[in-house]
Amino acid sequence: MSDQEQKNQDTGPSVCRLTPEERAELRRDMAEASAWARAELARRKRDKKQ
Repeated sequence: MSDQEQKNQDTGPSVCRLTPEERAELRRDMAEASAWARAELARRKRDKKQ
């Protein structure tokens, strides 16, 4: 086991808080991904009916 793995096992993984800008960017990315997934599922459903 590496030193870093041992450290993570002892104390848990290190965590850093996101800045407000990073959170906003993450929310945008998630919204875009969600919209894409909904559109893809709708397309597949449409294609399946044909």
